[in-house]
Amino acid sequence: MRLLKINFKNFRITPRRLFSISSKNLKDSKISDEPIKYSTSKAKTWDSIDSFMSKTARTTPKSQPIIVSLSVLAFLLYFILIREENELDKKVSRPLEESVPNIKEMTLKHQILQYEQMGLNTRELREALKKELELKKQKEAKQ
Repeated sequence: MRLLKINFKNFRITPRRLFSISSKNLKDSKISDEPIKYSTSKAKTWDSIDSFMSKTARTTPKSQPIIVSLSVLAFLLYFILIREENELDKKVSRPLEESVPNIKEMTLKHQILQYEQMGLNTRELREALKKELELKKQKEAKQ
C-alpha cells in the first residue's frame, strides 16, 4: 500500500522547470556572440509547417493522386457525356427575360442612374428604354 503513495508536492511541473536549462547543459554548451551563418544552419531547411505538424503527418499516400484523378474523370464523364438533360436544365438554360418580366426595363433604368452619377452620356440608354417601353405597350395591346 505504501508503494502506491506518490508525493505530488514534489512532482509538480512548473513553467520555470519546463523551460529552464540545467546547469550541466549550460556548462557544456558554448555560448558566443558571433553571428550564425544562415546557409550552414538548420534554419535554412526549416519549413514553418514543421512547427505545427510532423513530417509523417504531412505525407500523402502514393495512391492519392491516382484516386483523385480517377474520381474527377468519372465525375466529368458522367456530367458531360452520360447524363441526360432534365426539366431543371431546361429551366436554367432558358433566357432570363422569360423568367423575370421587365428585366430589360429595370436594368436600363439602373444603368441610366449609374451613368448619371458618373456624369456620362445617357442618350443611347434612354433611347433603348423608350424602345423597350414601346414594345411592352405593343405586347399589352395585342393581348
